Amino acid sequence: MTLKYPTNYVAITQYFSSSHKALDLGWNSNYGGPNMPVYASEDGVVVSVVKNYNKTDTDTPNYGNYVKIKHDNDYYTLYAHLAFGSVTLNVGDKIKKGDQLGLMGNTGYSTGNHLHYEVYKNGTRINPLECTYVYSNQTVSKNASATNGLLYFKEESKIDDTLEILHKENIELTTENQRLKTEIQTLNEQIKDLSSYTFTYKVPKTSYYKIKLYEKETLTIKDSGTDGTIDGQNKNCGFSVSSGTLILESSIIANCRDDDGDGGAVDIGKDCVFTMRGGTISNCNGQHEGGAI
Repeated sequence: MTLKYPTNYVAITQYFSSSHKALDLGWNSNYGGPNMPVYASEDGVVVSVVKNYNKTDTDTPNYGNYVKIKHDNDYYTLYAHLAFGSVTLNVGDKIKKGDQLGLMGNTGYSTGNHLHYEVYKNGTRINPLECTYVYSNQTVSKNASATNGLLYFKEESKIDDTLEILHKENIELTTENQRLKTEIQTLNEQIKDLSSYTFTYKVPKTSYYKIKLYEKETLTIKDSGTDGTIDGQNKNCGFSVSSGTLILESSIIANCRDDDGDGGAVDIGKDCVFTMRGGTISNCNGQHEGGAI
């Protein structure tokens, strides 16, 4: 059991002995003075409490106002001589380590304001020095005689805590990164598939179609196997493209005319690439500089 000293200022005024089976803790004017707050040393449940005792006895031993708490592993702690009116707890109340129990006082068998602090293990009072620790947020008396035998709790390093959190977050980021890599790989494969995708569309000879190609896109014109002639009927341009790549394979573009442009069969923009791999262009002309192309 790792108990915490029940006051933020730790100064032992009387040690554990056969006739005094407890530690008495003194007060400091910078930490609340004679009525310093008293806190629970560990989580537990209140099993006994006196809170309305309003006098000091110098001849009849008693705790005055006190709180007794049961902890795990059959440990108990008792906090005695608390100030009248400072205790509001009841039997059965659940307590967390660091919860305020009351104020240091001088009730009961006492000769001055202090905290009488007892620890029980398996029903027997033991020396609190053996299991009570000073934490980093507590102040210890500069008087050596008031600090003999104190144990100091080695709290987990905040750096270690931060590293643990970062390690956990790194695992989560690695998992997310792997998921994203898989997703990107899938998208790349889909894009690769699209780059080689071939579709077939039957175009009526008497219709006019404007097809827009984007950069890096390719349109290949092939003979359908029967009558692959693209016939402009002397009034329509075969193809007008401003970007991408247009490939003519084993097809015929004939009788195409572009009265507004430069190419009768194919009007090519400055960012377009036109490639012929067989096929023929015949009887096509443009109004301006170009004829068939």
